[in-house]
Amino acid sequence: MDEDLRAGIERRLAALGCASPAVTELTLLTGGASRQMWRVRTADRGAWSVFVLRRDHPSDPDPAGNEREAAVLTAAHAAGVLCPAVLDSSADPAVLGTPFLMLAFVEGETIARRILRDDRFAAARAFLPAQLGEAAARIAGVEPDGLGLTGLDDPIGTLLTDYGRLGLQRPALLLGLRELQRSTPPPAPRRTLVHGDFRLGNLMVDEGGLVAVLDWEMAHTGDPFEDLGYLCMRAWRFGGAGRVAGMGDVEELLDAYEAAGGPRPTAEQLLWWEARATAWWGVGCLRQMQRSVPGHDNELELLAIGRRAAEQEYDLLDLLYPSVVPLPVGEREGIPAQVPVPEAGSAPGLFSQPSADRLLAGLESYLAADLVAGEGAPNRFKARVAKNVVALLRRERRLGPAAERWYAAQLHALGVSGEEELAERIRALPDTAAENAEVRGIVAVLKTASRLRLAVSNPGYGPDIC
Repeated sequence: MDEDLRAGIERRLAALGCASPAVTELTLLTGGASRQMWRVRTADRGAWSVFVLRRDHPSDPDPAGNEREAAVLTAAHAAGVLCPAVLDSSADPAVLGTPFLMLAFVEGETIARRILRDDRFAAARAFLPAQLGEAAARIAGVEPDGLGLTGLDDPIGTLLTDYGRLGLQRPALLLGLRELQRSTPPPAPRRTLVHGDFRLGNLMVDEGGLVAVLDWEMAHTGDPFEDLGYLCMRAWRFGGAGRVAGMGDVEELLDAYEAAGGPRPTAEQLLWWEARATAWWGVGCLRQMQRSVPGHDNELELLAIGRRAAEQEYDLLDLLYPSVVPLPVGEREGIPAQVPVPEAGSAPGLFSQPSADRLLAGLESYLAADLVAGEGAPNRFKARVAKNVVALLRRERRLGPAAERWYAAQLHALGVSGEEELAERIRALPDTAAENAEVRGIVAVLKTASRLRLAVSNPGYGPDIC
């Protein structure tokens, strides 16, 4: 048990009038790349007997965000949205070392693979698409005035700015963003509260279905169709077959959403917001990677998330350019031996964000701090991340040289020397529609490049091409 944290919790509970504030259990829950989540049990027999402490990472505090989330959760709970009640909150680091929320404990499951696969959730899977539609409509019905939220007024312009701030070149993301900007559909009839991270993993489920919507740190005002498209994106299906959270039919979702008072999107609006969510998470994966610094509690996990940008590039191009066929890959299909593999330190290639060396450094830090020194809190989640990184590095060693040769040859055929020049070409395109022959040629190369990246980072996600 973290004695300093335990003592701080006990002092806070005593100050709040808890009759028996002694902490009897303090358990760090699985996951939490953005926040720490602790289950706390006390000697109290009332409201404080068991609760959840959601705490900013000490290395990455966000006092203003903590205050906003507390306000949004309070308003959503009062409006009848299924979400935990806020018991206490503070952005003052003097209380528990970093901003925190104390939330009512809700019983259920959040791990997506269990919800999608365990027999005990079979009935819940049948109920959830409609329940999620109703929940999304209720969220959109919360009065956002007075909550201090930012508004998403320009969903693609904002993403293009975020992409530019990365300081990285990912031509697939850039092309997708430009095409989304070109094809922006009409907005929903009204602006509303948007949860911003409405997906499996942030949903508490039991055998009867939805119990609570969690993790409101990304709430904002904007187009309510954003939550619907986000829920449908492939990354949040976790391998499930249904478009809605891996388990459901879109019509069930939209029928329930409309019946609960939400405006019904067209098929084009829903697909656009699904693609926009995919592009957002592609940029987000790279931003998470850049948050990783030595000493961060989840340094290795954040680095590994950077490689997941390939999944979003793969999905984004398929959503926006479904008719473009990827190029073939292999020595017989034109990986010329005379094209050199990029030297270390040269222009970034297929497997540079993050690099193998940076992943190895993160792996070493995890082993040294969490396992050797015992300073961290080793758990199966972190161990799985480490295991996956080792497997990724092994695949990169085996597949990387041929893939880099292929990519260098295709970039040369496009008349560019690397991804930076290709990005400049994409910025200069007068039209990014699929009918443009130049665009189709670029998309064919980028679709295959995304598959090559996936063959290393997550071979089970895309087709087997290597």
